Amino acid sequence: MDWSPPQRFTYVRTGLEYVPANQASTLVTRLLDDVVAPGGRLLVGPINVDQRAETIAAFDAAGAIPSEVAAVDRNGKTRLVIWAPAI
Repeated sequence: MDWSPPQRFTYVRTGLEYVPANQASTLVTRLLDDVVAPGGRLLVGPINVDQRAETIAAFDAAGAIPSEVAAVDRNGKTRLVIWAPAI
């Protein structure tokens, strides 16, 4: 949570499983504010469909407007990537 990158990045991919659930929006906010470059995107996933609501909620709480992309993997399971542009 306190890592300072040497630069900001156009695309940053993470998973919310890396922090406790009550800190998910804090992670999203921090990445959008300090790690994603202007014009860049934060991507969370791939996630399972049952993780969609909590992931969207983390973006909403961070003040970001999320979008999503879904695809079916080789095992027939739907996977999602939730993303938002830098704020």
